[in-house]
Amino acid sequence: MDDMLLRFSDVCSITSLSKSTIYRYMGRGEFPKAISFNYYNKRWSKNEIQEWIDKWKKKRIQSL
Repeated sequence: MDDMLLRFSDVCSITSLSKSTIYRYMGRGEFPKAISFNYYNKRWSKNEIQEWIDKWKKKRIQSL
C-alpha cells in the first residue's frame, strides 16, 4: 500500500480529534509521532494513522 503524508488538518479531520488532544496523546506515546521537516511543517504517515484508528476500533470491540 502506498503511504501518503498528511497535514495536521487532515489528521484532525480523519480522527475527529482536536490538535490539543493529538498532542496530548503523542506526549503519552498513544499516537503516531509526526515527521518534522521544520517547526511549522509536520506530517503524519497515513498508514500509521490508519493503524492507530484500527487499534482503537479493535479495543472498543473487545470491551463490548
